[in-house]
Amino acid sequence: MNSSNRVIKIMRLSSILVFSLLSISIVNPGETGRRYVRTAKGEYPRAEIAVYNVCAWPNLTELPDGAIVATIHNQPSHLNQPSDVDCWASEDGGQTWEKRGTPAPRENPKFARGNVAAGLAGNGDLIVISSGWSDPAAEKGRGTILPPLVSRSTDGGRTWDIDADAFPDK
Repeated sequence: MNSSNRVIKIMRLSSILVFSLLSISIVNPGETGRRYVRTAKGEYPRAEIAVYNVCAWPNLTELPDGAIVATIHNQPSHLNQPSDVDCWASEDGGQTWEKRGTPAPRENPKFARGNVAAGLAGNGDLIVISSGWSDPAAEKGRGTILPPLVSRSTDGGRTWDIDADAFPDK
């Protein structure tokens, strides 16, 4: 196993450990001897599922109109199967969510789009940058790293202009 594969394996195991610890902290707030965050009313926060069957790694952005946009990887395991990057929005402070669009669709059925950065441009446009893997199901690794896509939405994530050449090869 080369050092690159070793690093990827360690990163995967670290992610699993962090998520396991987080889920224990969130799901078991009544466990004795531990401190937990409470709301202003002294209540323990409830775990909420906003979007089912995804491993979101959400990137949250508040739009100028107050909507919250979550830019997420849309499959249940992070970059281990073909996937896209979707944009979901809440107009009620996170109580309910609806899918608005797909800023980073895979260009090939085998591709896995993910590794997302998102934010607002100076004029309020929503910008998403994503990369991923060419073949996450490949026996020997994940294929090659996909070149980043830069996607811009002028309507809060409903439609997207996608630039696949924003980062030209050197």
